Amino acid sequence: MKLNSLDIVQSALICYLGDVISCGDGVESSVRNRIFRAWSKWRELASLLVNHSIPLEERAKVYCACVRSALSYTAETWTAS
Repeated sequence: MKLNSLDIVQSALICYLGDVISCGDGVESSVRNRIFRAWSKWRELASLLVNHSIPLEERAKVYCACVRSALSYTAETWTAS
């Protein structure tokens, strides 16, 4: 494909603003990416999230702010199938 005499390469996957956009499998790659990001955030914060010396309410706030938000980022743009 050409644009103003420049060759344009088509890519199967691109990452844009933290979201994975695919030309073939719809939102599946984006969902997989979000699940991966949420698990990565969980692993990063696991020592804090399972620390019983910190009140449960505080740990829940951290979970919602960090892990759940990492999972649900861009979810409003996913199509239901």
